[in-house]
Amino acid sequence: MVTNIRRLSRIPSYCSLLLVLWSLPCSMLSASDVITIDGLFNDWDNVATFASDIAGDGSSLDFAELRITNDDQFLFLLLEFHGSETLLQDNNDIHLYIDTDNNPATGLGVNGLGADLEWCFGCRNGIYHKTSGDSVILQNAITLRNAPVVTATKFEVAISRFSEMFTAGNGSPPNTIRLFLQESEAGGDLLPDIPMQHYYIIDSTSVAPPEPLPIVRADTASVRLMTYNVLWGGLTDTARQQHFQRIIPALQPDIMAFQEQNDTTQLAALIAEWLPGVTWHMSNQYHNEMIVFSHFPILDEATLTTYGRVNGVLLDTESRLGSHLLVLNAHLSCCAYDSARQAQSDQFIAGLRDIHEGQGPINPPPGTPFVLVGDLNLVGDRRQLVTLTTGNIVDEASYGRDFAPDLDYTHLADLFSRHTHIRMGYTWRSDGSWFSPGKLDYIIYTDSRLKVDNHYVLNTLAIPSDELAALDLDSLDTHSASDHLPRVVDFSLITLGIDQPRQSSAPAGHALVSAYPNPFNPGTIIVVGNLPANPAQVLIYDIKGRLVRTLTGLQPVGGLAEVYWDGTDSRGRSLAAGVYLIKVASGYISGFGKVVLL
Repeated sequence: MVTNIRRLSRIPSYCSLLLVLWSLPCSMLSASDVITIDGLFNDWDNVATFASDIAGDGSSLDFAELRITNDDQFLFLLLEFHGSETLLQDNNDIHLYIDTDNNPATGLGVNGLGADLEWCFGCRNGIYHKTSGDSVILQNAITLRNAPVVTATKFEVAISRFSEMFTAGNGSPPNTIRLFLQESEAGGDLLPDIPMQHYYIIDSTSVAPPEPLPIVRADTASVRLMTYNVLWGGLTDTARQQHFQRIIPALQPDIMAFQEQNDTTQLAALIAEWLPGVTWHMSNQYHNEMIVFSHFPILDEATLTTYGRVNGVLLDTESRLGSHLLVLNAHLSCCAYDSARQAQSDQFIAGLRDIHEGQGPINPPPGTPFVLVGDLNLVGDRRQLVTLTTGNIVDEASYGRDFAPDLDYTHLADLFSRHTHIRMGYTWRSDGSWFSPGKLDYIIYTDSRLKVDNHYVLNTLAIPSDELAALDLDSLDTHSASDHLPRVVDFSLITLGIDQPRQSSAPAGHALVSAYPNPFNPGTIIVVGNLPANPAQVLIYDIKGRLVRTLTGLQPVGGLAEVYWDGTDSRGRSLAAGVYLIKVASGYISGFGKVVLL
């Protein structure tokens, strides 16, 4: 592991002059760090602050803090705002100015710097201020990577140290740079307030590459799911088919959720040819060109939202997973349509609520885990992601009350994956686009029931040639197949010792179910809260969803209700050790819990 370095380097002569003549502070920083651009920020905890800014001095946006570090390839920035959330890649006039040669006489003269690179985040373009004249550039010219691509108060940014703007075309990156951010060209908030006093010295300490993530599945007992937007029917596009023909067999998925596959002609035959040896089941094609392939039988399927933006497929995965699995394949509205995506997110949660209450378009056994996958197109308001993970519905007048969507009335888990061989988390990339790469493809799941054994994003451009050869892959495969990258996750069922209900407050309209002791032998007391009145039925199911016992006669105890279960079935026979699912129903109120019989 590389040791993080924080040090003051030799003060440049002009900085010394400032110190002597004006007694002005002169801030310098040098650091090399392990940073992953994925929208998580725990890897920034030990990075020193380059500049901070007081609250309330911005005309619109209000800068709070800037941190800077680098590794062998990238300059990294962490930008934080005071106040409300903003969207870094749109609807703003935030400019980043970098004096890459540390020479105020070259580039654009601004705030005492000679800015060689000017980047406007909201404009999604920049200007290369060079001696021969200015050139407009797009994100790929500086290998711009940033996260998240939804609204937030904190963003991380990566810019290549080896782009022409940094090396002046001679391939030699600079040692010392100066930079600042300004809310607008006309003058808004500045960070730092006096840019000429701050310097960043590139740290040459090498940062080791990440440990490669295993592409081939190690645990054959898990269920492997792949989600992939194949771009305008890519699987049956003869010009790109060869790339998918290598990618999919290399990943060896059990379940494949495709988006934008508009042509199903010969599709089943292609999948059978690429992945022989098992029987493949194909879902019906709903609206919005989404298809699921599974070598587990499809028991039921239905659409959960208008125009099929989320389609559910119930799979018989008991032989492998120990439970059925509900796969929800999604492709929400694209681009600037925040209101449409929010309505679809609200409607999705309402559909989950209906399923839980036995009134949905698809009815899995109680306690069936589920996973929402697909291209969610979250490139605007973060509120849609909040709805999808927490069940907080915005338009309750149209879609009803909030519903905590996990099986234990907690939030769903949003899985953050990185590329197998580099520290990046984007799932969409189009080098000719105005938009920089970002996380558009999601895996959101019931972490009360499902455990993640392995997960990653496949980017063949970043995989060494010997590993590509071993997997029969080509370096350009993912780049040429689609503008989206495939995401892979291996799931197994949470079992004894982990599979205990988490404590949480039940939302309105839901019963809170717990038990003690849990695990238990021979009996346990089932405790129910948030019931408006008795009587209520307590239904006990085994892990396969079969009803084994019905209990009545809950007794009120201190605002709760209790009933004892002795671990036997309806005929009084002792049940086998394992996980049992509890469903409580009283009128329109229902609740769910889990117990473990030892």
